[in-house]
Amino acid sequence: MASSNSPFQRRYPRELRERAVRMVHGAIAESGERVGAVTRVARQLGIGPESLRSWVKQADVDKGKRPGMTSEQQRRITELERENRELRRANEILKAASAFSRGSSTLDCRSRELYERAQGALGGRADLQGTARCPFDILCGDFPSAVSASTA
Repeated sequence: MASSNSPFQRRYPRELRERAVRMVHGAIAESGERVGAVTRVARQLGIGPESLRSWVKQADVDKGKRPGMTSEQQRRITELERENRELRRANEILKAASAFSRGSSTLDCRSRELYERAQGALGGRADLQGTARCPFDILCGDFPSAVSASTA
């Protein structure tokens, strides 16, 4: 039964609902006809006839006498829908956080240490003095003696 904060909706206790359903089933078994049984019992108990009719219908579904979705299935679906809403909300929050963190990072995320040259280290051919006379393959290789010989 859906919960509502409306002052016009009365919430009946579970015991009263179960007793009313039993009384309707007893009245039907006693008289042999369904017509008027729900209205008669509803009037005796001071319950709305449509409320009682829906309780009887749901009780028949729960017992397997009538096709439909059982109360347990309805409860499970409601629970899954709530979980689905929560997961969608969490997913939207994560998407927004991801977009925010990506957008704020305008700098290249590579390490600064890669781009900062150590003091006195060679960064490339332009950093070598007197390299015009040296062949390119010597400059690219790890030949400190060849480089120092060509600059001398």
